[in-house]
Amino acid sequence: MSLSKRIFIIIICVLTVFSSGFAIIAGIAGKAEADAKSPTSKKTVAKVNNEKIPYSEFYELLDYYMASWYGVTGEYLDSYFGAEYGNEIRESVIEELIDKHIALQNAGEFGLDKLGSKELAEVESLVQSFYSDTYDSVTENVTMEYTDEDGIFLLSDEEFQNEVESQVALFLEENGYTDEYLHEYYTEYIKINTIYQRVIENVEVSDDMILEYYNKLMEEQKAEAENDEASALMMYDNGYYDVNVYIPGEIKYVQHILIQLPEEDLEELAAIEDETEYDKALAEKLETLRPEAEEVLTKLKNGADFYELMEEYSDDEFKNEEPYKTNGYAVYPGAGYVESFEEESMKLSVVGQTTGLVGSDYGFHIIRLVKIVQPGEIPLEDVREEIAELALYEAQAAAWEEKLTAWRADAKIKKYEDRYLSAIDETEESDAALSEELVG
Repeated sequence: MSLSKRIFIIIICVLTVFSSGFAIIAGIAGKAEADAKSPTSKKTVAKVNNEKIPYSEFYELLDYYMASWYGVTGEYLDSYFGAEYGNEIRESVIEELIDKHIALQNAGEFGLDKLGSKELAEVESLVQSFYSDTYDSVTENVTMEYTDEDGIFLLSDEEFQNEVESQVALFLEENGYTDEYLHEYYTEYIKINTIYQRVIENVEVSDDMILEYYNKLMEEQKAEAENDEASALMMYDNGYYDVNVYIPGEIKYVQHILIQLPEEDLEELAAIEDETEYDKALAEKLETLRPEAEEVLTKLKNGADFYELMEEYSDDEFKNEEPYKTNGYAVYPGAGYVESFEEESMKLSVVGQTTGLVGSDYGFHIIRLVKIVQPGEIPLEDVREEIAELALYEAQAAAWEEKLTAWRADAKIKKYEDRYLSAIDETEESDAALSEELVG
């Protein structure tokens, strides 16, 4: 997904995060911080039909974008990514702000010059929800702050109420969240969201479009499998694609009964650095555990139900969590499990087949084959609903982009790049590894 599309999604969906407790406490999109960058905060960074976009508005969205996607504030942009990539992000932010202003300037096309009573009621509801969420979040923080190690609350009811109200007032003041600002913000949000919905409301996808999208995904996933099957299997298993349409290799799904070593044994083993010494200590501890594991295996051989034994004896903390409870663990070469677990799982060839005791760094496993998935194409009908949803989203994005392009063609746009871009030092060496991790 491009930076531009990422930021557009934030602009359309910003309400969700803006109203959350995390945003409230962290001060994401900190209006006060943007205003504090005087004097540049008052400088115009772009004009749209003579409507000025100040630096403060630019910085507010930049800060919000960085916090939402990378967990850092805008001021650290260059130190994390370097000025060159940082400027790409800045440019995307400016472009999205220009799009926002253009859309708002064309609100009259949809009868939204002024909001009606219904929309105004929505704005008021959102403002009150923001106040309520702020109060709840601060209340939770104050409760934690004034509760000692013994769980005793240190404030009287009156002191508690005063402290909450004081912190709420301070938060609103420091971030510039006046009643006027919040009403303006949510009025903008309602307008933008309504305009977007009006633009896309008649967008539909045909069977041909669904098939085209399916074939595109199939081509991508097959190419990845041909290039690197192990990598493609991991991508399939980890849900890398929005929807899987191709199984790149054989996958065996297994469940197991784990008879785990005691926690103190695991801690002791973890502290051993010498490999030979570790192997010796592990073998000794497994032998101590063997009688307990043999007892479970004997019950299984005598006809006890595998799943009942798993429920009673397995120490796997994920045994009752989906998808593991129903589907089991996906095992394939390079899946990343401990070597003995992976090797013995791959040896199973008949659904329902069970291993003997399999020792590992964790204890003993009794592994059962649940199902085998063979490589190949997943039929369109099996994924039609998901494909249709993705194709519709793409078509809606295209309709919105087409509308923006038409509006832009009639607009007078001026950008003052020297006021928002960083100077690039050709000798600068940014933290490339960290940048790659964050961008990825």
